[in-house]
Amino acid sequence: MQVQSTTEFNYRIGISPVTAAGKPAPIQPDSVVITATGGGSFIIEGDGKILLQSEAIAGMTAYQISADADLGEGVETISDVIDYTYTDPKATSLGLQDLGAVAKP
Repeated sequence: MQVQSTTEFNYRIGISPVTAAGKPAPIQPDSVVITATGGGSFIIEGDGKILLQSEAIAGMTAYQISADADLGEGVETISDVIDYTYTDPKATSLGLQDLGAVAKP
């Protein structure tokens, strides 16, 4: 998965595990593990949500999100990768200001 924003924002993603046929499937509770390459960080918010945090400067962070799909005592790791690109913000408005009337000379 690839996501992007400017450095003024973070990016929230959701985790909803599914089977090969696309049907909802459980994973081991509290088994989500995230590793990242790059300077971004993350917060596991709970309820299947993760907040990816951009850096203050433009860049890219790759997150590998893994979990245990074996509901028994074994471990069967499933994982996905998210590439989060964040760019410098650009002007979107001229910010016109009312400076008031000026007397004629």
